[in-house]
Amino acid sequence: MTLSGVTLERICRYPVKGFAGQNLDKAALAPGRGLPYDRHLAIVSGNRPETPAIGGWVPSRTFIQNTVFDDLLTFDCRFDPERDHLEFARRDGDRIRICLNVADDLKAANTVLARWFRGGPLGAVHLVRQSVEHGFWDYTDSMISIINLQSVESLARGAGQKLDPARFRGNLYIAGLPAWEEFSWTGKIVRVGETELQIIRPILRCAATSVDPESGVRDFNVPGLMQQKFGHAFCGVYARVISPGPIRIGDRLSDADTPPSEFGVQPDNAPERNRWPVFVSAQMLEIDGKASPFLSGDFAPDINIVETMKVRVHDLVVANRSWASFDARIAKSEGHSGLALTSETDEAVRAVAERIADGKKLLVTGPF
Repeated sequence: MTLSGVTLERICRYPVKGFAGQNLDKAALAPGRGLPYDRHLAIVSGNRPETPAIGGWVPSRTFIQNTVFDDLLTFDCRFDPERDHLEFARRDGDRIRICLNVADDLKAANTVLARWFRGGPLGAVHLVRQSVEHGFWDYTDSMISIINLQSVESLARGAGQKLDPARFRGNLYIAGLPAWEEFSWTGKIVRVGETELQIIRPILRCAATSVDPESGVRDFNVPGLMQQKFGHAFCGVYARVISPGPIRIGDRLSDADTPPSEFGVQPDNAPERNRWPVFVSAQMLEIDGKASPFLSGDFAPDINIVETMKVRVHDLVVANRSWASFDARIAKSEGHSGLALTSETDEAVRAVAERIADGKKLLVTGPF
């Protein structure tokens, strides 16, 4: 893993889950925590039975989301943790100013929120908060999210239009890394400034990315574009803090000396590993008298390898898209064990062969 020239371009926290973020010049990270006050507050929708608790986790559907309310990102959201003060403002000028530790302020704010958002069958909307150590994250372990700006640029080229990286609501935005190369970091530890982060898994994107953060309009089906053009719907990676320290805009990323640690238990609702885009070793071998792409078996041990499988190979140029589907079967050739890939189109095999000839690993999802 080579990180020469990769830099931290932007740090962003989202004080209220689902709403616009606040850019930071620096932050202090600690093990088991995200950015301080990231997803610290949220607005309960009244549509779910879960009760948010300090230090606990509930599904994102418990809260007001921009998958339902498109204009959330246009709210002016300012949070001052030193004063414990929150200011919310809509584009029409209606606003909330609240000291979070004052009960009357909280009651008045909930009255305004009930006017802005219709409550669900289980109650009126109301503001809740988490501890500083935790956040209302999408998963129990999704404390830090990293977005590669070059991957977003690749998506924008596929879309044929500009895509604001803020759609992906990352905490750390990095530059100087080739598109999708962050997927090769999974399980590894990287250093950002003085802090070490273990990369947990790629981030599966949802319909929230289809909302333009500037206009608040749902203008483009980003997950649909990704599936059609790229063969997967992942962008960015989740990370957890291994070694504490400060981070600052402009920090360089580097390989950490610390050996990779165990992944830990993945949340039950996290995407299965065979859906993660991963880089695997590959070569062209003669199988049954024909040159075939051959994957050397860098697969997670919990993936069920069966006789009939499919594999998608990404980052290609095939039939106006960047991926191709292959049939995969267990095979042995020249002392190697792994998966032999076959395709109905010679174009797909040639595209893979060119990547292998260039000494590149293959970006794949599967087997399915």
